[in-house]
Amino acid sequence: MLPTDVLRRITDFLFVKECLEVETVLGYRLFDKEYYEKKRYNEPCVRVRNNIEVETRRIQDTVFSQVKTRRREFIIRHREEISTQKANDKAYNAIKLKYSKVLRRRLEMVS
Repeated sequence: MLPTDVLRRITDFLFVKECLEVETVLGYRLFDKEYYEKKRYNEPCVRVRNNIEVETRRIQDTVFSQVKTRRREFIIRHREEISTQKANDKAYNAIKLKYSKVLRRRLEMVS
């Protein structure tokens, strides 16, 4: 069995879900709930739904969402302090409304 400090260092490279699986296998907790909440808040998020891929990352203090559809690809910069999961959902909902004329015209102007 590896020492606890080594296990904590190893889990620094894992996502939160994977860290929790490691804790389940070990049978004891490595970190408290607040640590995982903070780590999840900054964790990159990728979701693919209905041929729309949204990848959200935090770079320094800014959250960016890269949206890829069949026809185009663009980046959204979120100006508010928001978690990566919420930003990902927000970007998906924005592109889901792409059939509205206002958003379509905005995207055509930017492209």
